[in-house]
Amino acid sequence: MAMMNDNPADCPSSSSCGLEVENLTKLYPPVRKGLVGFRDLVDTLKGRREEVLALKDISFGVRGGEWFGLLGPNGSGKTTLCNIILDTTTPTSGHVLYDGFDVNREHEKIQGRICTMQYQFLLQRVNVRDSLRRAGAEWMLPREEIEERMNWLVDIFDMREKLDDWLVRLSSGMFRKVMMIATLMSGAELLVFDEPTQGMDVFTRKKLYQQLHHFQRDSGTTVFWTTHNLHEAEETCDRIAVIDNHLVTVTTPKKLVQEMEKANLEEAFISLLRGNKTQTRGASKGTGSE
Repeated sequence: MAMMNDNPADCPSSSSCGLEVENLTKLYPPVRKGLVGFRDLVDTLKGRREEVLALKDISFGVRGGEWFGLLGPNGSGKTTLCNIILDTTTPTSGHVLYDGFDVNREHEKIQGRICTMQYQFLLQRVNVRDSLRRAGAEWMLPREEIEERMNWLVDIFDMREKLDDWLVRLSSGMFRKVMMIATLMSGAELLVFDEPTQGMDVFTRKKLYQQLHHFQRDSGTTVFWTTHNLHEAEETCDRIAVIDNHLVTVTTPKKLVQEMEKANLEEAFISLLRGNKTQTRGASKGTGSE
């Protein structure tokens, strides 16, 4: 069955397309062999060393204020794409634009406007309240704004009773929830979450979805979300992009399920990627026989 993209690279207008991925390709150097590189030198001279493909010519747009999901199997390039958006990895070619600025070349224009959940610095024997205050200080917020944002967020995420608990006493799911609140303390316009619900049970996850949607509705924040939990993506995402080192489709969860004629997003995702791999192998054989 042919898949139809829901405007894969375009947004309704340039002003509503907050994040634009344009012809993005990322190649990593070949894996090193041996201790001193002699085998690398021999393979290079014989032309046997090949770069590792992470992303190939990917283009799509993320609308401002939407919850956008990035789906794909292990090794499909999801984390690499997130790292490029966060300017911790440089693309081999192509661009990622946020509000018209290249995130890898005009970092000073978007500094503080994009954030991810990387608060492993939180100290175990410090309570939640002081941890969130420290996160606000990291973003150089005024003291009054730190207190205001912290109180707003702990009420949204139902964490007020945990404010005086040490982090070491929290469950892994609650600890990740504190990390998420610390991220939201930044006030960033675009949040990049790479599998943020690991370690959370189904009840905590479902409550988190509701709370994060509440936050998003009140703040207008754009959420860029990767996950292997297809039920999670079906429940939360406005639109999704499916990648497998290249772009497979951009659509909504509901449309993908309907077009693949499956019962849910997980079944549709499996069917889509199996069909895509079959087409890719067929195209490769056709090219080789010409």
